Amino acid sequence: MSTVETSTFTQFIQTAATDPQLTNKLKTLQPGDINGLLAIAAGAGYPMSQSELLTGAEQDQALEDPNEALSDNELDMVTGGNAKGVYLAVKWFVKSLLGLN
Repeated sequence: MSTVETSTFTQFIQTAATDPQLTNKLKTLQPGDINGLLAIAAGAGYPMSQSELLTGAEQDQALEDPNEALSDNELDMVTGGNAKGVYLAVKWFVKSLLGLN
């Protein structure tokens, strides 16, 4: 596992969270559509193999505490649409496409 893979995944999620057109493209994907996700990521300048995508997402998932819920502040950010909230929502959505949530 390399940190480049995680970095590419994280950079893609950060970009998707700040780019409404990219976010809208992600919303068209069906759960499990890894090839579609890879195509969107590559089109946004984040080419990854399926293995790199899954490894990056799994590494990111491993850093999170599965028993830790979003704080009230984070929930406010997600529902309020600010930058960190959008980032958290996009990250959750992408991981749900991959079956990691």
